[in-house]
Amino acid sequence: METKQISATEFTKDVNAGMTRKELMTKYSLTIANTNAVAKQLKLEIKRDTKPKFMLIDDITPVVTQLTMESLNA
Repeated sequence: METKQISATEFTKDVNAGMTRKELMTKYSLTIANTNAVAKQLKLEIKRDTKPKFMLIDDITPVVTQLTMESLNA
């Protein structure tokens, strides 16, 4: 079996860009164990791929107050 060469700089950049384990495994053709081993050797923490359980809808309408010179002098 041939030893796979992985660029530490590129792998680190991908992890810091937020790639998931699955995306890293696909890109570098690694198993999950090897993906974790590379991350551990480079002292990187791969973020978990979590899906939001809610969607926040911004339904707050800002109130615009118009000030005039008369109201300021009152």
